[in-house]
Amino acid sequence: MGLTGPKQMIITKFFQIFLLLHLSFFCLSPVFASQRDHEVIVEVAERFFIYLKDKKYQQVFELLTTKSTRTIVKDVAKSISKTSKASIEEEEIFLDFRSGGPLAKAYWDAFAHQCDPDLALKESTWKVGKLKDNYGEVIVKYKTAEKPATIRLYKEEGTWRLGLVESFWARK
Repeated sequence: MGLTGPKQMIITKFFQIFLLLHLSFFCLSPVFASQRDHEVIVEVAERFFIYLKDKKYQQVFELLTTKSTRTIVKDVAKSISKTSKASIEEEEIFLDFRSGGPLAKAYWDAFAHQCDPDLALKESTWKVGKLKDNYGEVIVKYKTAEKPATIRLYKEEGTWRLGLVESFWARK
């Protein structure tokens, strides 16, 4: 013998509401996730310039993609090899950059001299470009520039990282 009358109607309405809420959650969760990613990629790009300005070079390096860190380490090793005729292990350079050591300081001081962080932070407009699951773009346009710069970010192991090399190095 099944339920009838008001009890059946209450149970039916309960399951309808439960089903509706459950489906709404799954349908809307990608919207919330992309909004969160939208905010995070802008935050990561901004932190890069803030850390660069504040000379927090260890944190600058931690924000970068694996490709960027590897490329920077290889470029520094090649530069040292050419200029001093000495060689240094890439692992030693990597550890120096991770700890904010003297090689990192020299590299990022020169980088900041060429790319004034205040121009991006104080005198540019920012907006999010493309945004996918593991890729995002932040478009930064300096007030007098004809074309904006596109900063590419990649999600690596669940964390958004700034692709410095991917954004600005010439393709080899």
